Amino acid sequence: MIVRPALAGGPSATYRRRVRLIRAALAATTLSAILVAPAQADGPGYKFFKNAGRPTKPGAYWDPCSTVRYGIDFTYARKQGLRVVREERRWRSAVAEVADAMGVRFVYEGRIRSRASNGVQPRSSSGVDLIITFGSESRRGRYGYGRVLAGPVAGIAGISWRQSTAAARVDYGYVIIDAKEVARKTNATTSPFDPRPATERPPDVVRSLYMHEFGHAVGLTHVRDKKQLMFPRLLPQRADTLGPGDLRGLRKLGNQRCF
Repeated sequence: MIVRPALAGGPSATYRRRVRLIRAALAATTLSAILVAPAQADGPGYKFFKNAGRPTKPGAYWDPCSTVRYGIDFTYARKQGLRVVREERRWRSAVAEVADAMGVRFVYEGRIRSRASNGVQPRSSSGVDLIITFGSESRRGRYGYGRVLAGPVAGIAGISWRQSTAAARVDYGYVIIDAKEVARKTNATTSPFDPRPATERPPDVVRSLYMHEFGHAVGLTHVRDKKQLMFPRLLPQRADTLGPGDLRGLRKLGNQRCF
C-alpha cells in the first residue's frame, strides 16, 4: 500500500494496490497454476482501503446517491494484440457485477484517451470520474507506468478522496492493466469472451483480474482469504465471480449515507 501526498485544495489522500498473475500454463481453455500456501481468513472476508476506526466500517467511499462515470482507454491493449470489442465486453461485464453488488450506478461513457501522469496514475480530459486504461512497464511515453507495473504485476488500482466532517468522499479512481502481462500469461488474445454466468463456463482469469482491480477502485483492499476475489493472487481455477466476503464488503460500501 502506498499513500500519496495530499492534493492541493483540501485534505485528500490516494491509496494504490497491485495484484500479480501467477505464472501459468494454458491447458485447453483454462489455466493451471501452482497454488500459494493456505492463508488464514480475515474475519468477514473484506477490508477497506480506508476504514473509520474499525476494519468493517468504510472511511471513504463513492457517493451511493450519485452516478459514477467511467471510461476505458484501449489504445495500448490493441498494441499488444488484445481485441478491443472483446475486452470492452469483458470489462463492462466485470463492472456490472461489482456495481450490482454495491447498488451504486456506474455509467460507461465509452472509449477515452488518457495519459500517464509521472508514470504512476492516468489522467484524462474526458471528464470521467474513474479511468480504466492499459499500460506498459516502460517509464516513458503516454502509457508508461514503469513505476507501478514493474515486475510480474498484472494490474494496479487506486482511489483518492476528500475528507468531510464525518466521512471521506471518493472523487477519483483508476485502474491500470499491464496489457503485455495479460497477453503473455493468459489466452485473452485467442479466446472469445463468454458472457454466460461464471457457474456455466470455464473460469475467465482476465475477467477476475478486471473485477479485482475494480474492487480496489471502489474501495476494497486485499484479504488473506483465498475464497474471495480480493485475494492478492489470481487463481486461474477459481470462478470469476465475487465471493461471500467480497459481496458483504461491496454492500457495505453501497449502503453508506449520501454526501
